[in-house]
Amino acid sequence: MRRKNNNYNKVKETDSIRNESIVGSSNLEKEYSLSSLQVKIIKFILLFSWPIFGLLMTITDNKKYILLNSIVMFIFLLFFLRKQKIKSINRTTLFFSFIIACYSDGLFMALFSNRVNMFSDFLIAKTGIESIRFFFYTFISFAIFPTIMFCIYWFINRVVPFIRKEVNTLSKNEKKFLFVVLLLSIILSVGTAMITSAFQIPSRGDDVFLREVIFTGDNGKTCKYDGWMNLEYVENDIRQPLFAVFSLPMAISGHIISELLFFLPSELSYYTVMSIIQFLLLAFSTIFIVRLLNIEESDKKYFYLLVSLSFPYVLFGLVLEQYVISLFYLVLTIYFYFQNKEKINYLYLGAVGTMITSGVLFPFITKFKDFKDWFKKGFKCFCAFIMIMVLSGQFSQILTLSETIKMLRQFTGVEVGFIARLYQFTHFIEDIFLSPNSAISKRFFDVGTYQLVEAKSLSIIGICILFIVFISFFLNRKEKMAQVSFFWILFSIFVLVLVGWGSIENGQILYSLYFAWAYYILYFMFINKIKNRKIFKMVITISIIIMFIFMFMEMINILKYAITYFPR
Repeated sequence: MRRKNNNYNKVKETDSIRNESIVGSSNLEKEYSLSSLQVKIIKFILLFSWPIFGLLMTITDNKKYILLNSIVMFIFLLFFLRKQKIKSINRTTLFFSFIIACYSDGLFMALFSNRVNMFSDFLIAKTGIESIRFFFYTFISFAIFPTIMFCIYWFINRVVPFIRKEVNTLSKNEKKFLFVVLLLSIILSVGTAMITSAFQIPSRGDDVFLREVIFTGDNGKTCKYDGWMNLEYVENDIRQPLFAVFSLPMAISGHIISELLFFLPSELSYYTVMSIIQFLLLAFSTIFIVRLLNIEESDKKYFYLLVSLSFPYVLFGLVLEQYVISLFYLVLTIYFYFQNKEKINYLYLGAVGTMITSGVLFPFITKFKDFKDWFKKGFKCFCAFIMIMVLSGQFSQILTLSETIKMLRQFTGVEVGFIARLYQFTHFIEDIFLSPNSAISKRFFDVGTYQLVEAKSLSIIGICILFIVFISFFLNRKEKMAQVSFFWILFSIFVLVLVGWGSIENGQILYSLYFAWAYYILYFMFINKIKNRKIFKMVITISIIIMFIFMFMEMINILKYAITYFPR
């Protein structure tokens, strides 16, 4: 494989992201130094505000667990704030944090209205004063505001400079790629939102369908309950325990941008913006992958097209599922590990928090100098994970872990034979590169839903592709991304064949985006071994065209179904 020095593989550490203080930065202007008394007042307010927020954002309805969640949160908060050296605040950052927090406070109050009602109903039952509801809502809104503002300030001060630095490293070709993706995503997202509800909250008359409309996805449920922002959303369980925490920046940005889209109905604007954000996250994920591939600059466009025109990427750009954000943090974890192996890769928390199965990437926490060093850094990462879980109100998930695992067993292949799972998996590989064999079914509802046709034999195409990627790994086994991709393919076999995840629903296409990138990388590496570049360009172009044709035809079929059954 041709190699080329990649300037992006040497990312310098920015001075604006430091560990000395959770707030305050010498790079920011208009710093206001805080006295020790002011710092104590800030911490006291947070000690009062944060546990109240904890009463709202735990996913269980068990009152005992809700209360215990806030008590544990308070204890962890004492330790957390004690470790923070808050020396100064930036007035400009504080102003923007205040404005965004005012808006976000209203969003959280709307999301947690059922929980707030539960507590207010209890007070009304005890006092008999109906008007207490208004005062209780007002109290809760003001009580949680400092916590929201603190978190937003921290994000702007610590994370935004990091994002800005990465954006500044974008090459001319990468910017062109992002612009094309943005333009096409706007056309696709706005266009489909105007003619069908199937990709957002599927509705037919007065009936609303929250799941299993397009394959076995939960897009209706995710949209209705805002799974990107709702910390108590039921699907954000142990499978993705910190999903809402790491998707909050995208969700709040989506809400703010949607307010500017006056030309779209209010019930469509947020979901449309989230679809556009999903397409952009997929584009950034692709850019980070390409940066890790040692390929010529002129060849990168072929990988962009191969991935971006594939069925899983287009499908999950439009369908508002949660896998896009999980993939984004997964790729970020791999990317930044190779940029700086020496330090603890806390992006691993984003990968694990948004999809617990990504925990298998634990070697990417830090460079493995020796076991003692790795264990020490890994333990710090684990402690940070527990800290975030507790402070985000997810401690109750640990208390209900056994019940959750028992419930999740229904999605494994315990009731599906090994041969049937193998059939599904070989078709799964074919579906990644071409498109699934699908049809309108009434398996879930009387109203037709769009589902996979049951696989009753092995897919020859799927077996051939699997054979190609195995050969590719052998040929490229010294390449770091070949090693990572091959490991991820073996992991997909474990999850989808041995465990049989999703096989009971015949819905493994739902996990195509999560695993597809590894197959695409090894397939591209296999073709890139062709020394004659004219033949390489011809083969990869034909592959892209074939994938595009199958993707386009299947998306047309899905769109026809969506317009017919769920017209806007």
